[in-house]
Amino acid sequence: MRLRTKLFAGLMVLFVVISLLAIVGGYAVYKLDKNSEGILVDNFISIGYTVEMLNSLDETRQAQQIMLHNSDYSSQIAANYKKAKANFEDNFELQAANTTEQDEAKLVAKLYEEYKEYISAFETSQDKNNLSINLYNKKIEPAYQTTKNQILGIYTLNKNAVLARSLYSKELANNNSLFIITLGLLSVGLTFGFILYFPIYITRPLVRLEEKLQAVSNYDYSQQLQIKSTDELGLLASTFNIMVNRLKEYEVSSVAKLMYRNKHTQAVMNQLQEGVLVLDENLKVVAINDLLAHLMQVGKPKNWMGKYAPDMALKSNLMRKLIAPTLKPRSIDNHTLQPSENLISEQNKEEYTRTLRIEAHGEEYVYQVTQQTFYTDTKGNKQFAGYIITVKEVKNKQPQISHMQTNSFLNQLEYNLVEWKNNEENEKSLQRINQLINTTQKFNRTLNGRLNITH
Repeated sequence: MRLRTKLFAGLMVLFVVISLLAIVGGYAVYKLDKNSEGILVDNFISIGYTVEMLNSLDETRQAQQIMLHNSDYSSQIAANYKKAKANFEDNFELQAANTTEQDEAKLVAKLYEEYKEYISAFETSQDKNNLSINLYNKKIEPAYQTTKNQILGIYTLNKNAVLARSLYSKELANNNSLFIITLGLLSVGLTFGFILYFPIYITRPLVRLEEKLQAVSNYDYSQQLQIKSTDELGLLASTFNIMVNRLKEYEVSSVAKLMYRNKHTQAVMNQLQEGVLVLDENLKVVAINDLLAHLMQVGKPKNWMGKYAPDMALKSNLMRKLIAPTLKPRSIDNHTLQPSENLISEQNKEEYTRTLRIEAHGEEYVYQVTQQTFYTDTKGNKQFAGYIITVKEVKNKQPQISHMQTNSFLNQLEYNLVEWKNNEENEKSLQRINQLINTTQKFNRTLNGRLNITH
């Protein structure tokens, strides 16, 4: 799965969670609203009808009481009686059409029977002119109470339904609130996990890649990225591993070539009849030939390549005297060269020759030592780079090398070093190569000057 697809999927999950939370919350509010609406529309209206019927029933009884005690009642009382009856019957019909609770229809039917019996008992006695207080109290008043109790039964039923639905609505609201809170917490947890994990999922491989690249920049080509995925990060890791493997192969090939050129240069140096020692700015051995190694009795030259010269001085009296003037190199970092300046002429000022006398095993050995300082030019700044020291034994002079041998060695050495510099396969060797090329050029002038050869 591609990284873009994963990112889209993660955002879609967040969108679904937020949408689900909104839908559930909206449905809960809607359901609660509909339940409350049912209570208002049904039960409260029924309660209103029962209250109107009670009022009409009381007005009817009040008119009957006047008619009972005053046979000479006014027409207004009769009109009030008929109006109360009509109002009761109207509300009864509305209530009969609004029965919502269980057994409410039976109570309404029973109310109709009780009401009819109550009205019929009063009007029948009134028509037969036998209406009396005694008859009213024994027959009509009980019918009135029965009708009233029936109305109160319908009222109580609807009131209890209101209370029950109120409790149900409260419970529903609590349940919905609990559900919404739970869903909200889950959504928050899921969102927090996504926010916490997804950036780590994206950035962790990049941090590891940065660390590996830093190691590779320090020429550690053993680094590998272990990211097993098929997205862009996995492709990046695979490409990085391929790059490191090729750099490793390239380095092996480059090192082999450089080692070959080093061996060739060392073989040419060993043909000289003078000892040669090249030190860098840190007094580390850049080059030493077999003759000087023999004179110093420090073993094979290859064992001292890149080593610290004062360490060799611990094993050789000759080395101690050779490097004594070099223990505090000069620095000319503040001097800026112009393009027309001749670096060789500046180097010549740092050249001098001296004679060393060393006694060993009862014999005296005399050496002619020439030491010169060489510099490199980096972006117009002339910087100290090291020393070239040549040693010639005077006591037992060796035949001087010929003009042809000297030119052949110097040309071959300079060519190898220039070729080595042009080969940019090993960046660590470039600084050493720049020093060797300047060393070769200076060494060329030094030897030719000493042999009176114009190169």
